[in-house]
Amino acid sequence: MSFSLLFTGCSTLKTAKLIKSGSVNQVNFVSKTKFVFDTHIKVPVKINEKTYTFIFDTGAGVSAISEKLAKELGLKAKSSSTTEDSQGRDTNLNFYQIGKIEIGDVGFINQPFVGADLSKMDCFGKEFDGIIGSNLMRKAKWFIDMENKEMTISDEKNKLPKLPKPEIIHFKTFNSGPLLNVCPFFNLYIPGIVENKMMEFDMGSSGGFRLNKKMLSENSAIKKQWSIGNSSQGLFGRNTTDTTFYFSANNIVVDAWTIKDSLNMRYVSKGTPILGMQFLKSFNMILDWSSKEITLSKTKDLDRPPISNYGFRIGLVNSEIKVTEIFKGFEADIKGLKLGDKILKINNIDFENATTENFCGQLKNFENLSSPEINLKIIQENKKIEYQIKKNK
Repeated sequence: MSFSLLFTGCSTLKTAKLIKSGSVNQVNFVSKTKFVFDTHIKVPVKINEKTYTFIFDTGAGVSAISEKLAKELGLKAKSSSTTEDSQGRDTNLNFYQIGKIEIGDVGFINQPFVGADLSKMDCFGKEFDGIIGSNLMRKAKWFIDMENKEMTISDEKNKLPKLPKPEIIHFKTFNSGPLLNVCPFFNLYIPGIVENKMMEFDMGSSGGFRLNKKMLSENSAIKKQWSIGNSSQGLFGRNTTDTTFYFSANNIVVDAWTIKDSLNMRYVSKGTPILGMQFLKSFNMILDWSSKEITLSKTKDLDRPPISNYGFRIGLVNSEIKVTEIFKGFEADIKGLKLGDKILKINNIDFENATTENFCGQLKNFENLSSPEINLKIIQENKKIEYQIKKNK
């Protein structure tokens, strides 16, 4: 869930100073807290003795809070600046400072948060109240136990568990003038495809390896499939329509670590290249900004899901469920399903009569389908059409 900051006007220095602020109110600490993981790590945080849910997101340069919660907490904006997401869209956002936010037993003092309208993130934005970003994370050491869904926070790395068979990724951060950007970036090499380019370690992304076209070698020969759509979304809502290419690669070199498994990858025309939780969920990890090291320890086989079960994806668009991505050459595409078609029903999942309260649950029901064939009812160009679409092999 990467987003960068573009400062404008007289607020530049004030905002830059604000986002560098904050501290930890204790020393010599080790604290544990449980978290929930579905597609993202959702960690409980306490503000004013009340518990909220925040996404743990290394790809967020600045922590974020929903404007709804900021209002509930009675926060007053300390500054405002223009913020740009990975799609190049920008808006003017408020910056707040929270006196104390607790994760486990660790209190983070006077931390800056950018205010965001999380309702723009269809369905997903209703599942959390804010984002813990890299600007806060850098003030401690973090052990993420994906096996037991537990997070350990400490002031010293040697107080955290020792990981078996560790793979260490050295990362860089990039600062420009007064701007603080401590999101971790690492070097990627894929023989014949990517020649030593930088990618972001983005725990706010639910996907795996997402590259951009500029990273690829000019003479790279890749057997690929492709789709067109806008199924991804970020802090400012659904991304613009783009073509996405999918391919497989092996002998992937992350910093100095060679991954020999064959993995599914994708690339788009623009945007920050990222590595997300679809890959990282198979590892326990330690995050340490002082040494600029991420330590990974594999706990299970790497996940390699199909690029699409039925050749299309759907999402909530202007309070309606529509086709948001079509995979070219798949049965759904061949039969005539189109981007923007309104979904009425998939098997027994009724979208036509769904309410705003259960839209999101219905979407998850579709994502969990594994039927060999689905019955699909849609509206396309004001006409009702029915399809039977087989699951991709």
